[in-house]
Amino acid sequence: ITVLRDKVTELNLNNNILKAEVQLYHTNNKELIVLNQMLKDEHQALQLAFTHLEDKLRKAQDENREMVERLMKYKSKDVEKLNEENEKFVMIKNIRLQKELEEAAKDMRGISPDAYLKDIGPVVSTSAVPTKASFYFEAHEGEICCVKWSPVDRVLATGGADRKVKLWDVSKGVPEKKGLLVGCNAGVMSVDFDSTGTLCLGASNDFASRVWTVQDQRMRHTLTGHSGKVMCAKFMGDPTKVASGSCDRTLKIWDLRSKVCTETK
Repeated sequence: ITVLRDKVTELNLNNNILKAEVQLYHTNNKELIVLNQMLKDEHQALQLAFTHLEDKLRKAQDENREMVERLMKYKSKDVEKLNEENEKFVMIKNIRLQKELEEAAKDMRGISPDAYLKDIGPVVSTSAVPTKASFYFEAHEGEICCVKWSPVDRVLATGGADRKVKLWDVSKGVPEKKGLLVGCNAGVMSVDFDSTGTLCLGASNDFASRVWTVQDQRMRHTLTGHSGKVMCAKFMGDPTKVASGSCDRTLKIWDLRSKVCTETK
């Protein structure tokens, strides 16, 4: 009987230990369930925050794209407006020039062409220092800062302090105004033609350089990025490559296809 009692006591003790372990496991399981639910709630909150931020990013990208498109439209409108003003100005100048030419033709009817050509001498001299001006004319309303011959035609480009680039046809031995390139906000310090003679480049004191097409006299590119007066600008052989030098002591290389500065020295 004593042995049985001891056995029962031992079993009861083991039973109590097992009950305590089961209770501990139940407690731990409840804590894990609570922790798991907490993690689920936190994950859901983070997912909602991520979705919200993703929506904000998408909206910001859409707004940025819309603003860029609007900016490009405004720039296109400004260029079109400037070109329209240029065309009107050129048309008025051409009408005035035509009238002046008609009046000049009336005044020169009594002059012999041979005597006139003999008086002015040869227009082109390849090996001698000029001793006499072939022609003299008032090109700008103020100082003339630069002059450049076209590589393909008897066309001369002049830039002045009046913020204009003017094109002159001298094929007849007498300068005739061919075009007017406007858009600069300060004096034009340098002009250049590309190798085909279809593009004209002007450097201005307004910290920018501009490119026009010679045939229709429309502005095609505005190159901004210098922090000082642009004193010179040249085509680099390729009509799509331009180099400009400024008072900010930098030399910039431009790509007209992408309309950006590719290198600063």
